[in-house]
Amino acid sequence: MQIRACRTLCYSVYPDGAPRRGWVEANEGSALQTPIKTKAEIAAWCMDYVSKTLEIPRETVGLDTKFSHLGLDSAMATDFLIDLEEWVGVEINSEAFFDYPTIDALSDYVAGLCAGVPARPRH
Repeated sequence: MQIRACRTLCYSVYPDGAPRRGWVEANEGSALQTPIKTKAEIAAWCMDYVSKTLEIPRETVGLDTKFSHLGLDSAMATDFLIDLEEWVGVEINSEAFFDYPTIDALSDYVAGLCAGVPARPRH
């Protein structure tokens, strides 16, 4: 398994009691290092997430089925990307859901981000 230095999403609570979300740089040897996720791992996570969110059998979630055809709306897409971002430990563009409209395309893009090589948008 490869480990790389990355930025990781952290939460803190400020003195006023409000939670804050922000990115922290993780350097080599840091406890914040994250294992690089593969496209297959990301796709499996996405399939699980979509099936749980929509309460449908996982086997009905196709890798090449558009998110819009699965029934994910923009609010679900936002939660989906936030949770995916936290799981992989890299920042994901908020437009990724629309630029990469299938699990296959999105997992390819996110795997590229994890490896430091962003993929090109596919529609």
